[in-house]
Amino acid sequence: LSQLVVFPKRMLENMDALHGLIFSQRVLHAMLEHGNLSREEAYDLVQRSSLMCWESGEHFRTVLEADSEMPLSRPILQCACYQCCVPGAPLICPSRLGVTQPP
Repeated sequence: LSQLVVFPKRMLENMDALHGLIFSQRVLHAMLEHGNLSREEAYDLVQRSSLMCWESGEHFRTVLEADSEMPLSRPILQCACYQCCVPGAPLICPSRLGVTQPP
């Protein structure tokens, strides 16, 4: 890891290129746990929102929030953020790993 060079801005650009679709599975599981839906109903809602997101270029969370049929709750919306997917990210800072960051 001593030779690893991290480009934080580029990493975020790469993650954002998918418009938040990387959260779809976590949202699906949260819907099953908190949304009182069958797996098929939750899958259909997430699949529809994912397709709308991909076609429009809007962020997945924005599409979810705009869908009146989406059973949104705080636990479900919390799954559509980077902090939820990578809870230890703030603890893993480049200086602790000896990683150099470009200016």
